[in-house]
Amino acid sequence: MASTDKLILKLKNRSLKKAELETLFERLGFKKLRGKGSHEVWGKKEVQDLHFVIATHSKEIPSYQLKQIENSLTKRGLL
Repeated sequence: MASTDKLILKLKNRSLKKAELETLFERLGFKKLRGKGSHEVWGKKEVQDLHFVIATHSKEIPSYQLKQIENSLTKRGLL
């Protein structure tokens, strides 16, 4: 399993797979809040306005979505 620093680097390079993103979320203190159909919602219960919706029907996360996740985590000081 990759270190947190390597996962963050892969996020910044937009080459993170779904399983790696889930691992990164868990290491940053996020939990899967709910999953229904082909999507999962990840967030922190302490932070009501920060959550991410991830599609489960693909192992690939679109690069635009990885960029949005990176920007949100950076803005919050989590990266």
